[in-house]
Amino acid sequence: MSAVSPATVLCTTACALLCATGSAQYAVTPAGLEHVQGNANSSLPFQGISSRYQQVHDAADIRALNGRRPFLASGLHLRPASTYQIPARVWDVELTLGATSKTAATMSTSFAANFTATPTTVLPMQSVSLPAGVGVGGNPNPPLWIIPFKQVFSYSTAGGGLCWEWRHKNGKDNSLAPMDAVTFVFAGAPSVLPQFGAGCTANGRTRPARSDAVIAAGQLTAGLVDGPSSAAVVAVLGLSRADLAVAGWCEKVYPTPSITLAGATDPAGRFALGSVPVANLQIAPYFEVYIQYGFADPTLPNGIGLSSLGTVATPPNGGSLVSRLYSVGTTNGNENATSGFLSRYQGLVTMLKIF
Repeated sequence: MSAVSPATVLCTTACALLCATGSAQYAVTPAGLEHVQGNANSSLPFQGISSRYQQVHDAADIRALNGRRPFLASGLHLRPASTYQIPARVWDVELTLGATSKTAATMSTSFAANFTATPTTVLPMQSVSLPAGVGVGGNPNPPLWIIPFKQVFSYSTAGGGLCWEWRHKNGKDNSLAPMDAVTFVFAGAPSVLPQFGAGCTANGRTRPARSDAVIAAGQLTAGLVDGPSSAAVVAVLGLSRADLAVAGWCEKVYPTPSITLAGATDPAGRFALGSVPVANLQIAPYFEVYIQYGFADPTLPNGIGLSSLGTVATPPNGGSLVSRLYSVGTTNGNENATSGFLSRYQGLVTMLKIF
C-alpha cells in the first residue's frame, strides 16, 4: 500500500464527521461532576413523609453536558455523599422535567412559576422502592438510587435551562439519607478526564494509540502515545463531541473539529501536541476540550488509525448555576405545596441516564 499524506489524514478524518452519531451514558449536572464528587450532602427531598422539591439548572450548565449535544434522558440516578449510610426508602413518587427560562439567580418561591414551558411528567405518581447502601468514598461514588422514567425526556441545547421536580407521599421513614450535593463554595480545578474509546493498535505496537494529557508543575501537556513510527499525524481539537462512526474504521471520530494540527510521530510513535499553563484553564462556566489523533498506517483499514479520546476539563460549575425549592414534612400534604423554602446556589448532583 502507498503512504497516506497528512492532508489525506486530515481530510478523511474531517469528512468522517458527516457520517453517523454515537452515545454517552450520563448527563451529570452541575456540569463537570460526572467524574468528581460534590462538596456537600443533602437529605432533601428524601427525608420526610411527603415532599415537593424542584431544582433549576442554568442554561449554561445544561448546555455544557453530553459534549454540548442534545440528549434524551431515560432515568434519574443519585449517588451517596462521602461514606454515609443510606437507608432504604419506599414512597409514592412523581417526577417531572421541563425547560425553563428561570435561573439559579431568579428561581421563584412558587413551584408553578419555575416551569416556563410545558413540562414532561416522566414518572406518574407510583410506588418506588429504593435500596439501602453506603458511600464507598469514591471520587465519585457510583449511583445507588436508580429511577427509570416511564417517558423519555428530550433536551435541546436551544431549550434553555432545566427544571426538575420530585414529589412524594406515603413515606415510611424520616431518617437522613445524605446524597451527593454541591454548594456555591465549591472550589474545583482543571482536570484530565478518563480516556474514552479504545483507540486503534498501530503497526509495531502492542497497545492501542492513546490521546495522552498530564497536568504537572502548573502545566498541561498533551500528545499522542503509541502511534506508528515516523508517520503522518493530525491532532483534532474540539469543544463539542460528535461520536461519529465510519464503516471499516477501527475507532469513532469523537470531537467536532475546532482546530486541526498536522505533524509526524517520532520513531517511538509519539507526537507532542504542546503544553499550556493550567492557569489558562481557570475559566467559567465549565467546558471540555476534546483531543483525538488520526494517523497514517497502511496496515489498518483504509490506511487510517485513530487514538482514544482525551478530554481536558475546566473547573466544575459546582453550585454556582443551580438553586432549589422545597417543602418537606412529617405528614402527607407537602407533595401539593404551592410554595416552599428557596435555597440558592445549592442542589443535588443530578445524574440523568441518557441514550
